[in-house]
Amino acid sequence: MKEIKKNREHQRLSAYHLVKYRLLSKPQSPLVVASLKDIGGGGLCLRTQEHIPVATYLQLYVNLPQFPQAVTSAAKVMWSRKLKTTNVYEIGLQFVNIEESFRQAIKERVNSTMDRISPAEG
Repeated sequence: MKEIKKNREHQRLSAYHLVKYRLLSKPQSPLVVASLKDIGGGGLCLRTQEHIPVATYLQLYVNLPQFPQAVTSAAKVMWSRKLKTTNVYEIGLQFVNIEESFRQAIKERVNSTMDRISPAEG
């Protein structure tokens, strides 16, 4: 994980990890693998090979190195865009029902990284 995305309710930390997801409307469907672009306490951005419409709900399984188990949450697609000259889509997801302990841990990780990369004020 590295840089911070600012100008949002929950700051996001750029990251690269694999994420698995499936449509909540199809709970028996196989999991799809995508890559995480960034993450924050409110949600994340994924890169995937398929277009997923806005307002679609996904079940996410995010493996992050600082957690002993996958972070799981339902998430709502807030925006989607196809990257130019590729068959890759970026989708912005808002967590719907993430365990508060995971949300806090993500926020703490973002804040501690922000503290390390931002010059001290004063």
